[in-house]
This record gives sequence, C-alpha cells and structure tokens, in this order.
Amino acid sequence: MGVTGAAVATVLGNGCGMLYYLQYYLRKKSLVHLSFKHMKLQWNCYKEILMIGIPASLSQVMLSIGSTISYRLAAGYSDHHVASLGVASRVFTIPIFIFIGISIGIQALVGYTYGAGNYQRMKETIRTSVLISLSFSAVLTLLFALFPRELIIIFIKDADIVEIGTLTLRAYVYAIPIAAVGMILMTSLQAMGKALPALIVALSRQGIMYIPAILILNKLFGFEGLVFAMPLADLLTTILSATFLLVILKGMGTCGAR
Repeated sequence: MGVTGAAVATVLGNGCGMLYYLQYYLRKKSLVHLSFKHMKLQWNCYKEILMIGIPASLSQVMLSIGSTISYRLAAGYSDHHVASLGVASRVFTIPIFIFIGISIGIQALVGYTYGAGNYQRMKETIRTSVLISLSFSAVLTLLFALFPRELIIIFIKDADIVEIGTLTLRAYVYAIPIAAVGMILMTSLQAMGKALPALIVALSRQGIMYIPAILILNKLFGFEGLVFAMPLADLLTTILSATFLLVILKGMGTCGAR
C-alpha cells in the first residue's frame, strides 16, 4: 500500500495500544481502577492538568508548523534537499527520544518533590538528570560527528541525498548537547506547574525562536543557514529555560529543604 500503508499502520498501532491499556484498567490489574461514577467536574483538577498539558501540546503543534516551513524552504532548492532534510531529521530523533525519555522519567519526581516542598531533593534530581543526559550526549555527539555519512546511508543510498544529508547531520551535531540540557529544563518547568514560563519555552523551541531563525538564516546563507537554524533555536531556548529555572530556584532558596 506504499505510503498509505504506513499511515494505516500508524493508526492501527495507536488503536491497539489504546485497547491494551483500556483492557488493563478494566480488568482491574492496576492500583487505580477506572470508575466512571467517581468522575466529577472539578475545575481545580482540570486547571492543574491543563497548566501542564497545554505547553506540552503546543510544543508538538509548533514542531509540526516549524517542520512544514523548513520543508517548504528546502523544496525551493530541490527534491534531494527535501529528502535529505527528512532523513537527517529522522536520524536526529534518536538522541532526541533518549533525552525525552530521561526528562519524562524525572517529571513525576520533580513534581512530587516540588509539591511536598522538598526543594533540595528537587534540585538534586534536576542536577543529576542533566549530568546523565550530558553523559549520553557526549557519546551521541561523538558518534554523529564521526559517522554522519554512515548514519545517513543506513536509510538511503542515493549519492546526492547522502551528500546533502551528511551536511545536515553535521549541523545537527551541535544541537545534541544543547537538547540534552534543554529537555530537562523544559520538563522541570512543566512538572513544577509553572504555566507561563513553560508555555513561553514550549512556543520558543519550534516557534518563536525557530521559525524566524530558519527564515533569516535561509535568506542569508541558503540551505546551510536553514539547517543551522535548529541548533541556534535550541541554544536560545535552552538559555531562556535556564534563566526561568534559575530565577525560580533562587526564589525558593533553601526553603523546605529536607
């Protein structure tokens, strides 16, 4: 079925996953059982959910918008540039997903310790997770810097696409350590329920920072500028996240440390 088959497979995969989770809860294997009779309209609960969920959702929306613009700009060069950008972006998701996994892993702990007022432990959690992410990023940066061509060839053999894809991946290498830190900082803001800072950061990485960067750099430096827009946007967003977090942590001081 070609591309249509890939789309159908995606829908079926998500549907099967949902059914598995649903039957798990309905068979009461979990600690928390689904019971519709206990579901009541409680605005305070919805408010807390939305404060954390909206920034995360908008981040994904901006990712789609930013990607659409970057592919449209790449199309102005050639089909090979579009294909190369797509392949390089998919390869780059390998380190990104690792960092997302680590940030999701600490989200609950940051939220619990913040809610309990155990700020010292929360700071230690953020610090430790940043060090873990940076350790992974060191290995991944080395891998991507030394073998960009080999990584592209895994997915496609076309010589022109491999050449352009290698250039793209070399630009993305700079974003790996930045993303390692940025993901942790962004997730920490969400976990603490800091709605406005989390919202600004979520809109910045793929929107406020990224979209102007790709438009300006593409106009000034061509395709090379386009691919370097992402590392630049990630750097600016990480600096913004760090600023927000440092201000918040400084305001806490040692209050509630245990």
